[in-house]
Amino acid sequence: MSQTSTRRWTAQQKLAILEEARRGDTQVSEVCRRHQLAPGVFYQWERKMRSGALEGLTARQTTPRGKAVAPSRTLGEAEAEITRLKEVIAELAEENLRIKKGLWP
Repeated sequence: MSQTSTRRWTAQQKLAILEEARRGDTQVSEVCRRHQLAPGVFYQWERKMRSGALEGLTARQTTPRGKAVAPSRTLGEAEAEITRLKEVIAELAEENLRIKKGLWP
């Protein structure tokens, strides 16, 4: 009876193998053969890596207190939010000036 052993790869090992294959000087099949890795497993790792990279690049931003902030969905929404915030700042600056001049009701 032959025993089948499942090889466990660390995330660092997987990344090193993926980078080795994508350097361009060696074919994917050769890298897979060298590491005794099925090409299907290689491509599965690559899909996961790309998916994780996309997630990381589109991750939600957080406030200083760690609360998640959803990014604006469109440029128009972002511009509208900037305009609104500028108006609020102008209003607060005007209110602050009135208080300093003693014109507060």
